[in-house]
This record gives sequence, structure tokens and C-alpha cells, in this order.
Amino acid sequence: MIALSHSIRRVFAAVFFLALCCNAQAALPPGVSQGPSVEGITEYGLANGLRVLLFPDASQAKTTVNITYLVGSRMENYGETGMAHLLEHMVFKGTPSRGNLMSAMGQRGIDFNGTTWLDRTNYFETFPASDENLDFALAMEADRMVNSLVAKKDLDSEMTVVRNEMERNENNAVRMLIQRTTAAAYDWHSYGKDTIGARSDVELVDIGRLQAFYRLYYQPDNAVLVVAGSFDPEKVLAYTVGSKNKFLNNHAVVNAEAFYYKYDNYQVSARNLITAQNQVFNAQKAQIYGLDLTTELLLGDDDKLLFDGSYLNAKATRLVLPVAPFANFSGYDLPFAPRVSARTSLQHSFHLGDKGTVEAEASYRWIAGMWGVYNHLKGSFIPSHGFVDAAITYRPPVQRWSISLWGRNLGNTFTYQLINGNAIPGPGAGFPDAPLTYGVRITAAF
Repeated sequence: MIALSHSIRRVFAAVFFLALCCNAQAALPPGVSQGPSVEGITEYGLANGLRVLLFPDASQAKTTVNITYLVGSRMENYGETGMAHLLEHMVFKGTPSRGNLMSAMGQRGIDFNGTTWLDRTNYFETFPASDENLDFALAMEADRMVNSLVAKKDLDSEMTVVRNEMERNENNAVRMLIQRTTAAAYDWHSYGKDTIGARSDVELVDIGRLQAFYRLYYQPDNAVLVVAGSFDPEKVLAYTVGSKNKFLNNHAVVNAEAFYYKYDNYQVSARNLITAQNQVFNAQKAQIYGLDLTTELLLGDDDKLLFDGSYLNAKATRLVLPVAPFANFSGYDLPFAPRVSARTSLQHSFHLGDKGTVEAEASYRWIAGMWGVYNHLKGSFIPSHGFVDAAITYRPPVQRWSISLWGRNLGNTFTYQLINGNAIPGPGAGFPDAPLTYGVRITAAF
């Protein structure tokens, strides 16, 4: 932690957002302009105002994604001190389409944090370099920018966490010296206020004002995105354009997001029926595009109905095998890429007063038929299927930990692909989806 900042283990969601991984020679998507390039760092500007800085470094084993919002304690009005820092805590509580972000990042082994200071608030994630991890971090930050819940129940618990942090600072002699010195130097300016805020403001913060502060400053034209480390600027040209609309007096939210990806050397595999071994090749070029639709309907203070639907078109635009007979599978659908998928879920919260909260969720997900291998061998088509999932989670009043009981595929739906007619299961056979699975998940923040 930096002595002059308030750090937490946390860390983007845009009405319009683009995740850009390209170099100066690559064709830019519509609405993207390239700025200056200095010592390997290239700046891009988006039509929505977001600034993107890319700094690829192949010598690194990790990648870092950092988003900085140009808002800090200087922007707080009377009665709002500490709001920027409190909001830093709140945006880790999740979005309508995602659960607790700290848990999601922890499960992937991502090192993350966030800091608040006078003129800015930033969040970052550092992770082992891979396209999957990079896609996750960018999509999560894009979702968080404008879709964070910022709910009253989370404010009630997180306020006490911030108050404890405030009390620790009050026992730090160096911290108090700096605070008193800056207060004297900036007598009538917001720089003279402590970033963590006044105790009375933090304890009495109004959820409506906090949500308004979030909507005002967490916007793409008030943010700078930096991607640095090991990622291939020429491998992925990706962008997403989304829109968010609210209806029924803010009791219904509809999110729509279009995405487009182009890959070079996309890895695919299939089973050789003669040798009974898997063969791995690279599709020279692949293209993936589609549409995600997310809706959220608030049925009351404690009930929420969610629906997620996706359309996906994923093809190997050029795939010619490098070995005889040099078969051409260009234009074939990529494996495990259903054209349509959907999920609906019902969530309910049980408030136990000063003993915490119990959250229950039941959901049904449906997946259209898809191919199990790139060459579409007979028997490798997986029919459409559906699953029932459920989870129940307990969170104490101070949400430093949680415990969940979860179950997936409660109906034990059987999905199976058979490449050839050997024993079941046997060579060429597989189960693409797990049978009935259940377990316990415990999360903790240190």
C-alpha cells in the first residue's frame, strides 16, 4: 500500500467499451483513432471518449490491466467526503451479470487492488499472460464501469469496513501528520480533506447520492485504460459495443453488447480414428462475432429476475491441414460454439438483521446444439440440452468472508459425444458437460 492512498483488495463497465489489442499497422475498427506512440506505448482514442494505452512487452510472463477514473476526493461536495473511496469498495460487490468480483478474481489467481486519491481512482489486475485471462479482465472492467450494483445492503456492511480503516489511520502518527499538514496548506480547498472522509459523512452517506456520484464519474469519457505486459498486439483485434437502458422507473435494466474477434493461428484438435490419438492444428484464421443480451427485473427489495441470452457465430475462416491429404475445413463452425444459449435465474435475499444475509439463487440454462470437433466428424454433434443450477450463500454483517453451498446440473442431464463406435466411454468418446456436481465454496478477504 502507498502511504498517501487508501488501498483495498479490489478493482470497468462502459455504456460503450472497446478492448483493443492491435498495433499501428493493423486496421482499426470504426470509431477508433490512433494517437502518439512513445517508447513502445501507443495511445488510442474511442468515439465514446475512452483513452486506451497499449504497452506490449513479450519479455514478461504476466499481463496487467489498469483502469483509472479521473475522480477523487477533490470532486466531493459538502456532506459527501469519503464518497470516492467508499465507492471504490462498493464496485467490487458485483453487477447484475456477475457475482462478487473479488471471489471471481481470486478463483483465477489474479492479483488485484484499487486505490483512491485526490484526483483519481484506479483498479488493476495482474495475471499470468493468456487470452482467456485478458478477455476476462477486460470484460469484467467493462461491466463494472456502469453496471455495478451499488446496493443499500452492500453499503450497510461496507461502511463499517471503511470506518475500521479510518480508525486504523487515526492511530498512525505519520498519517495524521500528513493529514494535518495538508489541511493547513489547503484551508479552503478539497485537497485539504482526508481522502477517507469525515466519520459523520461516511456513517450517514445517502445511497441515492452515492449512486448519482457513481453514474456521473464512472463513464468511458472519464477513464484511461492501460494494458501492459505479455500480450500479442497482432493476434487479436477485438472490440465490443454495448448499450444500457433502464425502464419501469429503474426496476428493469436491459444491456446489449455486440462483439467481434479475429484470430490468427487459432488452435483446434480432432481425434485420428486410425491412430486413436488427438491431432492438434492451427486454423490459419478464425472469426468470432455475436450478441449478448442481459435483462434484470427487480421484483422487490429482495427479489431479482435475470435473463441472459447470446447469439454466437464462430468459424474457421481459413483452415487447411498442413499434412496430406491437405483437407480444407475453411468455413466450418468452431467446436463447442453453440449458435444460441440462454440462462434465466431468480435471486432472493433473506436479511437476518445484525446476523448477516442469506442469498439464494436458482437458475436454468439452455445450450443449442454444437459440434465437438472442428472437422464435424459423424457422431461429434452434441444436441441441445438444458441444466438446473442452484446456490445458497451466507454473508456476515462485515463481509470479509462468505460460505456457499452450490449445485450444478441438478437434474443430472446427460450430454455425450461419440466420435467412433468403440466402447462407451472409450477412444473418441467424451462428456462435454459435467454430471450432477455440488460443493462448498468459502471466500475470505485479508
